[in-house]
Amino acid sequence: MDESERMKLGRRAAYVGIGGNIFLTAFNFTVGLSSGSVALVAEAAHTLSDVLTSVITYIGFRASPSH
Repeated sequence: MDESERMKLGRRAAYVGIGGNIFLTAFNFTVGLSSGSVALVAEAAHTLSDVLTSVITYIGFRASPSH
């Protein structure tokens, strides 16, 4: 696998991870509020932290010397 393909796959994986976690955050928060489940609202907050971690990882991937 050449460098260009590796970068393309890395970006795609980051986008899918970030998008999936954003969806899960919104879903958990919405269902948690509508059902009155504190546990689901707390899980939404946890998943939001996963989004932030994924964004930081993506920034690191972009800033790597091999880029």
